[in-house]
Amino acid sequence: MAKLKRVFNVSVPNREALINLMEALTRIPADITAESRLYSVRISVYGTKEEIREISKKIAELSSPQVS
Repeated sequence: MAKLKRVFNVSVPNREALINLMEALTRIPADITAESRLYSVRISVYGTKEEIREISKKIAELSSPQVS
């Protein structure tokens, strides 16, 4: 299968959330590159269609606000 690329842009509310998201991305076993700006992260994911679907679910979980 051909490798595909999908780009996600994720907004974060503060620097602490940015650091936490970047650390969490390093724990995902996938071909990912992430570039951070002040309050956003651009995440590029490479893989098959199924791999990208699974990783996008994980990224959505990581970037959603946590309820205390």
